[in-house]
Amino acid sequence: MLIYLLSNSYDSTEKAITIFDDGLMLIYLLSNSYDSALPSDRYLWQWLDFHYLLSNSYCSTEKAIAIFDDGLMLIYLLSNSYCSTEKAIAIFDDGLMLIYLLSNSYCSTEKAIAIFDDGLMLIYLLSNSYCSTEKAIAIFDDGLMLIYLLSNSYCSTEKAIAIFDDGLMLIYLLSNSYCSTEKAIAIFDDGLMLIYLLSNSYCSAYSTSKLLQVKVSVFFCQTLMFY
Repeated sequence: MLIYLLSNSYDSTEKAITIFDDGLMLIYLLSNSYDSALPSDRYLWQWLDFHYLLSNSYCSTEKAIAIFDDGLMLIYLLSNSYCSTEKAIAIFDDGLMLIYLLSNSYCSTEKAIAIFDDGLMLIYLLSNSYCSTEKAIAIFDDGLMLIYLLSNSYCSTEKAIAIFDDGLMLIYLLSNSYCSTEKAIAIFDDGLMLIYLLSNSYCSAYSTSKLLQVKVSVFFCQTLMFY
């Protein structure tokens, strides 16, 4: 899995999410080339109970996401500069909620992540083993963003991510053949996933049955930083 996200134009060359899926999962966001706040050892985040926050104002420019999955999952989200310094990630593995990133087929279907921000963001995962055919991720922001994900092995042609933003970002992903949008996302679903995010009005996406092929007018596209 590889997710590469280009963020705002003023630092688009310094914001990236890279997911390396070597049987586990590593999502590592390189926020700034000069960033020294990020530990180099990936295994520091190999446990679900480890939360490392860099959402203080003095490091708000060092937004980073590090997800290490050793069969479980750890998602680490850092706030945007305008967001509250209290922004946090709550990871719950109680079987009630699920983020299934279409990575390794052996991953547990009980992984859960709930991110509650101070009125800015809500990630609520609706997925249980008994409703695997309707796996969903719904992210409701205060009028800024909505991400709705439908993805599992039984409805691969229905995978969907919809991000609605009030002019800052609109990423609408549907791997069905009828889908197209002006915000670019490429998903290569070969049992894993490659999501390449380029959200800008100058980008365009054209979908096939299970793959959005991207035509990029400009390489560095603007987007609202979001996991």
